[in-house]
Amino acid sequence: MTRLALAALTGAAALAALPALAHDFDVEEAQAAVAGLIGEEYMDAAELPMSVTAVVAHLEELGYTEIEEFRVEDGVYEIEATDPEGEEVEIDLDPVTGEIMESEED
Repeated sequence: MTRLALAALTGAAALAALPALAHDFDVEEAQAAVAGLIGEEYMDAAELPMSVTAVVAHLEELGYTEIEEFRVEDGVYEIEATDPEGEEVEIDLDPVTGEIMESEED
C-alpha cells in the first residue's frame, strides 16, 4: 500500500473521532486539503503532515478552543481559533511538526 493511500485511510478513520473535538469548520474540506498537500508536497518525504484530527487534538492540548477555520496555504496549516487567553487568533502551523510558526490576532 502506498503512503498516500495509507495516509488517506488513516485520515478517514480518524474523522470518526473528530466530532467530539471542539471545531466549527468543514471537516471534509479540511481533510481534502490535507490529502492534496500529502499528494503534492510529501509524496517522497520520510514524514507526512499531521491529520486534521491530530491538529485539533494538538491545539486543544495547548489550550486553544473554538477552532473556526482550517486551511492549507502555501504548504502551511492556517487555523483560526481562540487562544488560551480567550483571544481570536490565526495560527500558522507546521504541518509535520505541529510547531506554531506564527500566531496573530484575527
